Amino acid sequence: MFFEILSKLIAPSYVYAGVQLQHEFQTLGTSALLQTIISTVSDRFNYDFFNQYCTQLVLNAKVDRVGIFLIDQASKQCCKIAETGENVERLGKWTSLSNTGIEQMIKSKGIIAFNIADLSFQSMGQDLVGQGITAILYAPIENQAGEIIAALTGLTSDEFALSLATAGTFKCASDHLGIILSNRPLDMLLEAAPQSVQVSTVPKGFEHIIGSSEVIQETIRHASVAAKYDFPILITGETGTGKELFAKAIHQFGPASKGPFIVVNSAAIPANLLESELFGYTEGAFTGGLKGGKRGKFLLADEGTIFLDEIGE
Repeated sequence: MFFEILSKLIAPSYVYAGVQLQHEFQTLGTSALLQTIISTVSDRFNYDFFNQYCTQLVLNAKVDRVGIFLIDQASKQCCKIAETGENVERLGKWTSLSNTGIEQMIKSKGIIAFNIADLSFQSMGQDLVGQGITAILYAPIENQAGEIIAALTGLTSDEFALSLATAGTFKCASDHLGIILSNRPLDMLLEAAPQSVQVSTVPKGFEHIIGSSEVIQETIRHASVAAKYDFPILITGETGTGKELFAKAIHQFGPASKGPFIVVNSAAIPANLLESELFGYTEGAFTGGLKGGKRGKFLLADEGTIFLDEIGE
């Protein structure tokens, strides 16, 4: 009995140590690979490369937009060198860091993420209002000396940018970019190249729904028609069939696309917290409430879309 209890206490430590070692080995292996790529194709890391990197990260991380910003902490300025998604603008221009999410990221020396409707961060996301963005994540990119030289940003029309999964993905991506950017001259990073334009017959917002069957295509057509009208839409289907994907696509294709997309897991909210979660509360409304109160999900979704997932539960 004693040895059984002892083994249960010790085993998790060894498992954790093994996971840590595996992560360290992966990091060393990735670093070696990137250093080899850098030294072999040093003339290829221009705008095209970083723009393509952002495009791939959008697909892999399931976010809507990804950007890379160079940072000059001495002059307190930043410069966008690549961004994928809609509203690509201001590439290669230096702007002030004052009152921006990047400035907050530098102060925290780590990844930060927030809902742009959150009162605490509202001024930082002011330029994103009306673009259909709900949440944004900033990940610092450090050189080999540990100095923050750039920022990797991820924007989502829902609150997925606030998730641990997104933070983990962007941490790995920022580590990779840190190795690359540490070895590139500034003038090469700012080198611009024309962007390729792809024409798609799929309605805007439905690009991420994969499927060529007649049933899927017919469902997309029905959903794109329903998206044009401002009324509640009921989406039914078994777990894992992509109800949230369709809800997000309808939001992006519809008249509320410039507003936020808020997802609420209805089944996960306790009955006694339902009212405060959906409609919010003011400071002092009850013991344990947040200072300054809290905005409810319906208010966060103002002029946008709220998706009540698992509402049947």
